[in-house]
Amino acid sequence: LGLDATIWLPQRYLTDAMWPGIAYAAAQSWAVSNTDDATFFASYLQNYHQSDQGDVYARIWRGLGQIHFGRSEIISACWHSDSSLQKAAKEAEKKHDQYQEYLDTIRDIRGRIAEITPTISAHQTEWQTFDHAMAVLAGTIKRMHVAPQIAQKQAGYEDILRQLIEENSQAVQWVTEDWDRNRFADDIMGKDNIAASGGQHLLHSLALIQRYHQQQD
Repeated sequence: LGLDATIWLPQRYLTDAMWPGIAYAAAQSWAVSNTDDATFFASYLQNYHQSDQGDVYARIWRGLGQIHFGRSEIISACWHSDSSLQKAAKEAEKKHDQYQEYLDTIRDIRGRIAEITPTISAHQTEWQTFDHAMAVLAGTIKRMHVAPQIAQKQAGYEDILRQLIEENSQAVQWVTEDWDRNRFADDIMGKDNIAASGGQHLLHSLALIQRYHQQQD
């Protein structure tokens, strides 16, 4: 597993949402990349979460495969100053419609997650964290999608900004809880040392966003 799915910089992620990716890498390695995706997702959901909704779960991952939102866009989306907001707004104008498509896709994905949730009888925290990760992803894409509207202070921007602030506060809570569950208290990349991560710590990015919004009040 270490050769196939080494997790560099785990502080970038909600760690309890990483298990499907690790399991997928293992399945492909064991089967020399001959594992059928639908079979894998059905097996993973049954074995890890004790749910028989593998067909719905496979559709979730097919939907996620349509979202191409890379690290550079994530960094831009975490705007936390006037200048970075303007930069994000300029970049977002080129992909406004695509971002809306991504948000629609994630809305559908979270609907399918809700559909499966009543059948989950094992590792419920990890399942809930998977949904939280989708919400954080949607919130990040949304920050790019609405950046032009906020930067230009278009009609309704204040209401949108309030929504972003609420969503960011919720994300801070989720990431903090995930970190407390899964990392050692004396972790060198712990919460008290996030600024030393060189911008790699998800909680640090969210904290910078939160501070910027507080300064605007």
